[in-house]
Amino acid sequence: AGGSDVGPTVGRVLGRVEGLSLGLALGEMLGDAEGEADGLELGEELGLVDWLSPDGATQASPVAFTHANARDWHDHRRNKTDEALKSLARHGGGVGATAFYMFLRGGMDSTLDDYTDAIDDLVQRVGIDHVGVGTDFTQDQPQGFWDYIGSQQGTKLPSSFYDGSTRREGQCMAPQGLETPDRMPELAAALHRRGYDAPAVAKILGENWMRLFRGVWR
Repeated sequence: AGGSDVGPTVGRVLGRVEGLSLGLALGEMLGDAEGEADGLELGEELGLVDWLSPDGATQASPVAFTHANARDWHDHRRNKTDEALKSLARHGGGVGATAFYMFLRGGMDSTLDDYTDAIDDLVQRVGIDHVGVGTDFTQDQPQGFWDYIGSQQGTKLPSSFYDGSTRREGQCMAPQGLETPDRMPELAAALHRRGYDAPAVAKILGENWMRLFRGVWR
């Protein structure tokens, strides 16, 4: 949409997005389905793409797992179950395959081929129309960034999942061959080598996200 279409909506959304985030976060933290549903209802009213929902069936509008892979492909608690992925697809949502090393089979030794495997796996599970790129690039971030995202709800460090002792500043969390965004053309080439034609590659590299945004953004 053009700037004249988006501007007024941005102001309205920004004024209430904190309440949406709080509703979702509290629902997730406390296991409170009612609190999370309130947040999702507000998100739907505002035309936001919800990316925290654990199940695509909780909102009538499409939702997104912006950076995750399939848990059956690589067993990590942040990767998504088949049930969640299929529910997401049934409701028109999208999943962004993440290149963050801990969500890939090869761990710190992961390569571009491992990431392409993750994308290919998601396509087989939910279909070409529901898979995009959600790399979660973090290059050049200072230690303060890692301490913040590793904190409990952004405020308490150490947290239940990160003790703060690991120095991540300067580390590359992306797979070999896709260390920085300027190497994205190599991902396109890797997908072509896997047999994806040009229209399919275009869907994965951006068209699926654009379809989702157009369907949700109001």
